[in-house]
Amino acid sequence: MLLSIFVAPAMACAIDLSTNRSTQSPLIRSPAQPDTAVLLHWTDMDISRWAAQRSSAANLIESERSSVLASIDREDRAQCAQAAMTQAIARDLACHERRRSAAQALTIFHQLIGLQKQQGLLQDATQTLEQLLRFADKATELDIPDGNRFELDKQRLQVADQRAEAAGATIKLQIALSQLIHQSFPTTDNAVLVTSSPAPQSEPSWSEQITIAKANRCDLKAIDSLCRSLSADTLPMARQWLGSLQPGLGVAVAIATRKPLLAALHSEDRSAAELCKRRDQCSQLRAERERQVEAEVHVAVVDYQTTIARQAIAKQQLDLNAEATAQVLKAIELEQATPGNGLLSKLAQLEAEGRLIDRQVAVEIADVKLKEASGTLAIE
Repeated sequence: MLLSIFVAPAMACAIDLSTNRSTQSPLIRSPAQPDTAVLLHWTDMDISRWAAQRSSAANLIESERSSVLASIDREDRAQCAQAAMTQAIARDLACHERRRSAAQALTIFHQLIGLQKQQGLLQDATQTLEQLLRFADKATELDIPDGNRFELDKQRLQVADQRAEAAGATIKLQIALSQLIHQSFPTTDNAVLVTSSPAPQSEPSWSEQITIAKANRCDLKAIDSLCRSLSADTLPMARQWLGSLQPGLGVAVAIATRKPLLAALHSEDRSAAELCKRRDQCSQLRAERERQVEAEVHVAVVDYQTTIARQAIAKQQLDLNAEATAQVLKAIELEQATPGNGLLSKLAQLEAEGRLIDRQVAVEIADVKLKEASGTLAIE
């Protein structure tokens, strides 16, 4: 493999990279609705906001909040209490879904930025190999290490294969991003993606990130809203929410509604006993979800630290290749090496640049995952 090119496996969206990088000049982007004007510049902040605003799951949950208010008897204290519980929990769950959609869109966004850069390198590699092949045709006696026609043709085909793979991955990423931000494929295809701010390079503290997550994760807030709202009035709705948040809980509602005799025997004392049990379940659910969040944050921190370290190594490798290329060019100047050696050195440098781009994209994505895990991903 000539270049360490970054190709996302399944997700998909993008831009026509060959056209955008060479012929189109950027115009003013529209910060409002992305489909109301000619758009050529989309930033990561735009993508995050649009994906959050247009999250299908979040908007369906929001519609449930509205329907609850429209269906209750406002004179009934129990119904009002249950509606208030539903409002609070649904609000927090919608927030969780918006952040999830934003994280998915930002991951695709950074993958596309990486693909755009990699395609530029692949184009340069193709041109360099074509030059080497011309040298090989014109001067078979040219001293090019491993530079015979057969080996050069193999490398040319490898690069052509990578370009085809990158083109396909780009289209898939464009389709996925279009779905997340509710845009047509042509609109997304014509957009130029611009990173507004690079990921910070500081080492995150796991303990600090855990504290931040416990205060900001909306899925934890939803469970807190449920636990806080539990009462005799909200018990019927609480059963349903417990079953929603943790399948298998809240089954007593089915028994109570399908067996009138049991429902009649469900006295005040039994309601109080069930309420106590439900509070215990809610506390256990909160503790279990908190452990899950801690694990997610821990993994996200490790991933971020790993990608930072690997990016630094790739930068050092690129610096070494640049130094080696400079030495070869100097030797060519002094007629101590042939021009073909310079082209081979350039190929090695392009490979190092591709590896660094790969690692930079990995850092950006790890930063998105860490923000999602800690509940700090901006969605406004």
